Amino acid sequence: AKGGWAALFAGLLPSVLAHVPQGLTRMCVQTQLPKLLGSDLSEISHTEAFVLGCLSLAVAEAVWLPLDAVRRRSQKGDPQAQDGVGTGIRAMQRKRGIAGLWSGVSANALRVLPYNATLV
Repeated sequence: AKGGWAALFAGLLPSVLAHVPQGLTRMCVQTQLPKLLGSDLSEISHTEAFVLGCLSLAVAEAVWLPLDAVRRRSQKGDPQAQDGVGTGIRAMQRKRGIAGLWSGVSANALRVLPYNATLV
């Protein structure tokens, strides 16, 4: 197999670096947003909870998407992404500009928002 056993773990570090803080970011936004709106999390309706779940995930996805993009590139075998998270982000920025770090944000949101919005 190409890459051997090490190929199984390609992208592990960017994945851990992205998903743990992403979950924490989502929880923080999810708990703080009702306070900003002047209500308690236990007092909101199902519809408000759904919207809150969508918003909290959208914020977390937007903040941490560049690390997820580096993970995907590393798993595809991109040598610059496999050299490290910082190297992968710099390579993506040089190739596509700063906006390129968030390419695919709408497709990613459509993939994860419906499920995660129901988790509030």
